[in-house]
Amino acid sequence: MNPTTTIYERLAVMAVSYSRVTDERTLPGVIAHTLPGWTVADGTDAGCIALVLGPQTSELSFRDNIAVICTRFVFNHGVKPADLIDHAYVDARALEDWREKTVRRWPAQGRHSGWALQTGTYTSGSANLFAASTYAVHERGNVGYLVQTTATVIDSSRAPVDHAGLVAEIQTVNFVD
Repeated sequence: MNPTTTIYERLAVMAVSYSRVTDERTLPGVIAHTLPGWTVADGTDAGCIALVLGPQTSELSFRDNIAVICTRFVFNHGVKPADLIDHAYVDARALEDWREKTVRRWPAQGRHSGWALQTGTYTSGSANLFAASTYAVHERGNVGYLVQTTATVIDSSRAPVDHAGLVAEIQTVNFVD
């Protein structure tokens, strides 16, 4: 395993084919969640199956957001989709001034091939941001679904904020058939 290979780079190597799912009607189930009651936006241009925007609360052009990305992939016999989780933490660690707070991994269970959670803060321009991401791999025969949920919110250095509620909410996103 190359420690700098991102989860999507690894997916490209291990899959026979793969594509983003932006229409939930094409799934053999649903992406279930209890995300906050923010504004639901059309995220199809960004490759999202769901995009939720928080209220505009800062003078910056940035809006708090939660993006749910689903990638369907076909794999050959002998390929272990759970190996994708080994690469779940690479993208965030490449962000400017990334300061990791939480890294957690859950093992395969049933048709779920594993889960990962990562939280931390980083800088984008003049904004300090908090990000929390989950990755879940689900198998249905030789078809897999990689579901990524990422919440990104302004992180004020003046007043520490407890993001436990937000982290709990993104962990509710699940592929249900």
